[in-house]
Amino acid sequence: MKYLFIPILFLSFLLITNKSKNPKNTNVILKISNLKEEDIQKNLINEFRRKSDIDYIDGSVLTKTVVLQVNERKFNKSEIEKYMQRWGLDIDEYVFTNNTSISDIEN
Repeated sequence: MKYLFIPILFLSFLLITNKSKNPKNTNVILKISNLKEEDIQKNLINEFRRKSDIDYIDGSVLTKTVVLQVNERKFNKSEIEKYMQRWGLDIDEYVFTNNTSISDIEN
């Protein structure tokens, strides 16, 4: 029985460290023409706070944009559209920017 403990402990460690290797390294800028201040304050911040794979970064009524930070491998466009439709918002355009720097790649 004690011989099983070490392999199980090792596998658990690998699984935990592997989960942290999926960084949120991409910003998604959503252009939403019908965005209002109350959408940002009430709906969007609370909606994305509940999602572990999406971080709400910022929203602006002046530029009609919302910025999210996501893991590009796990990003699901239809899921984002579903969230926005729930609040009556239509996404006009998606802009993706990668946050990975050369120093991140070298390490």
